[in-house]
Amino acid sequence: GDRKLPKGKPKHKVDDKVLGMSMISSGEMFEATVVKVRAELSNSGEPVWEYFLRYKKWKPKWNEWILESHVFKLDKEGLEMMHSTNQGVYEKRSAKAEADKKAKAAMKGNKEVRKEDNIDVAPDTVTEKAYILQIPTTLQRRLLDDLDMVEEHKLLPLPRDPNLKQILARFEDAMLSSKTPEPDPKGLKSFLEGLSEYFDRVMPISLAYSFERVQMKKFWMQSKADNPSRPGIRPSEVYGAEHLLRLFVKLPQLLQRAKANHDLSRDAQPRFAQLLKWMDKEQEIFHKEIEATDTEYLEQHQKELS
Repeated sequence: GDRKLPKGKPKHKVDDKVLGMSMISSGEMFEATVVKVRAELSNSGEPVWEYFLRYKKWKPKWNEWILESHVFKLDKEGLEMMHSTNQGVYEKRSAKAEADKKAKAAMKGNKEVRKEDNIDVAPDTVTEKAYILQIPTTLQRRLLDDLDMVEEHKLLPLPRDPNLKQILARFEDAMLSSKTPEPDPKGLKSFLEGLSEYFDRVMPISLAYSFERVQMKKFWMQSKADNPSRPGIRPSEVYGAEHLLRLFVKLPQLLQRAKANHDLSRDAQPRFAQLLKWMDKEQEIFHKEIEATDTEYLEQHQKELS
């Protein structure tokens, strides 16, 4: 037809690998391939380019038309932008989930929800920008699945298999037996021990959603009853990849608050990057099954909140 074309050529062409800001997924960014290009009128009546995107690892039913202003080059700059955008979307969703939870609690006439429950709110502003962990997209999706799970009142069966201790041992083996040998096996060991101890310290306070707390208490009481002579079981022997991933999201602000202990200082950043990359490849360390909760659990959770 005689539809006016946008000024300038389209920035991307069919089959280009790009990053798209998905409207279906409230502004999250994903790697995608351009399937079609067309000229369309924007809300203001200006002609603009639009791209039909197929997202990597997503079913075709999620393909969508995206305006050129929301499609970006797949390069270092684009990937950095995707990371911070998705972190923002995740934090907004978390904050919303927390706000909904508080609103529900308030409607039930409950007193204020305990402060330490809010693992899932947007973190404090971190002044030291240097400590940022790039969380791979597939793992970011895992974090969002976690949120959905808790919102649907479901839980991860405990203890996790593999647990954190076993995951870190597997990672250590992988690093020591890789084609490019680990230059500092001692440093690796001390990093993993530091991480495991740190996880034991912060897990009960910062890494459990409030909905998981009843389960956590029950599990601890049960394991005490089963092994009265045994010293307390550690979080790293009970929880696994899912809660480790939550630790990565919280890490920059936790470390900044704690003025980090030596083994988890900024020198450890390349180690965290290695571990995240390895976890991204070893998807089978994550849960396959989740369990529904019963009315009794929901009542105990409400009591906890009040």
